[in-house]
Amino acid sequence: MPQFGFSEPDARALMVFLGGRTDKKISDKYLPDIKGWESILKHGREVVSYYNCNGCHTFDGRDGAIRRYYTDNIENAPPILVGEGTKLQPEWFVDFLMKPLRLRPWLDVRMPTFG
Repeated sequence: MPQFGFSEPDARALMVFLGGRTDKKISDKYLPDIKGWESILKHGREVVSYYNCNGCHTFDGRDGAIRRYYTDNIENAPPILVGEGTKLQPEWFVDFLMKPLRLRPWLDVRMPTFG
């Protein structure tokens, strides 16, 4: 076997990449630790349900009810929020929820104001 001279981080990255090139599920040791987050996630889902966010937005793999009216023009449908939490700025998001901005002014559908 040739000696490639990988650094330790490069070798680990390659190992993780190659380990992912399979039909098997991801090993638990590579999944994020969510102990203690279950109650927070549960509360978040309750808020989503209470304010009917899933009426417009896609959550947990289920499309929002309103998206079916946008099949011909899907780019104008309410946005899918999967992955948004990783890049969300909390201060901006709280301000947005308190007083939504017109992010896409050409659309007729609007984010409601909840006060």
